[in-house]
Amino acid sequence: MKLYNEDCLNVLRKMESCSIDSIVCDPPYGVNIMNESWDSHLPIHEIWKECFRVLKPGGHILAFSSARLYHHLAIEMENVGFETFNMLAWIYSGGFPKGKNLSLEFDKNDGLPKPDDKFRNYLRSAIKESPYKILELEKICGTSGMFSHYLGKSQPCFPNDKVWKILKKTLKLDNTYDELFLELQKRREEYQKKKEGNSKSRHFDSIMKNFSYHRPKSELAKKWDGYKYGKQAIKPCIEPIYFGQKPPIRPITENVKRWNVGALNIEGCKIQGEDGKVRHLGSVIHDGQEHTKQALTKGDKNATKYLSKIPFEESFFYVPKPSKSERGNNFHPTVKPIRLMEHLVRLVTPKGGTCLDPFMGSGTTGVACLNEKVSFIGIERERDFFELASERLDSYSELLAA
Repeated sequence: MKLYNEDCLNVLRKMESCSIDSIVCDPPYGVNIMNESWDSHLPIHEIWKECFRVLKPGGHILAFSSARLYHHLAIEMENVGFETFNMLAWIYSGGFPKGKNLSLEFDKNDGLPKPDDKFRNYLRSAIKESPYKILELEKICGTSGMFSHYLGKSQPCFPNDKVWKILKKTLKLDNTYDELFLELQKRREEYQKKKEGNSKSRHFDSIMKNFSYHRPKSELAKKWDGYKYGKQAIKPCIEPIYFGQKPPIRPITENVKRWNVGALNIEGCKIQGEDGKVRHLGSVIHDGQEHTKQALTKGDKNATKYLSKIPFEESFFYVPKPSKSERGNNFHPTVKPIRLMEHLVRLVTPKGGTCLDPFMGSGTTGVACLNEKVSFIGIERERDFFELASERLDSYSELLAA
């Protein structure tokens, strides 16, 4: 296993041509998630060009994308030379609609300031000057993944009163925001008494976000009650996965003999039901939620006729989003399920081969490679994520060696 805390383009340029068996990655989507700089744009052309160069002829690449910008990724891949396969799709019901409540926007006039760049920079600066990493602060505060909301913009969240007191003591913060947090705590309590706030939300423990239910007051608010706006006002329920291949030597049998890649491990990825029957791998991967089942089995009469004969869990590969126990203290905002990444690694990586992830994030592809017993090369530019991935992979290596 080789891990690099560098810009992936620099590392890729030093790698030998035709040395990698497969690439399985979750690159930045370019949707500016939580206004993080690393997700402000799609990977540049030169990165995919280098990925193409280091991949063996016939080697496959699997890359996650967003439903809105998948077409950009697919075009970029084809421009560097990849042959495009049928897209894979991970479908889930746990997506969170991020559209703004138009009625609430018209009514909003509570006089309280929103989390702004000044507050984010204040907290971020204090963290950098402290001896603590974000993962360590999550443990100290008893939170999981919340610092991405304290420091982000698209899903802003002030720490609650308890967490703020812990942060003040741990980071030795001054009294600049004491008055604001006293006011926030008072308003939270008021809204909880009125049952108007969604205080149980793990994402928004703050009055700054839309409430689960808003009673319109002004005439404009009443007129537009129920309307939302924004690119993700509709609940996102799918992540497309680009599936490509570096052109092989043909016939493919010659490519496999020479490079040991070029074919897919279909047998190893088939689905075996309780009835003992083995079913062929499909291009849809779902999370098993009831809403997903209903949409897939009852949306079309022909689909219903076919699927009614096969147990749903056996007709599609079942992979839910990471559970709280699997996520643990993983603060990465786009962490993928280990089982999903195992499935993808197994599909395109030959036994004993080497899998590359140029955008390692929290290291889930690496965990999958350890479990699948294939070599792994991971590259991650962001220091916090690299340290998280290194710690996580070390822990998994020790567990497997025990």
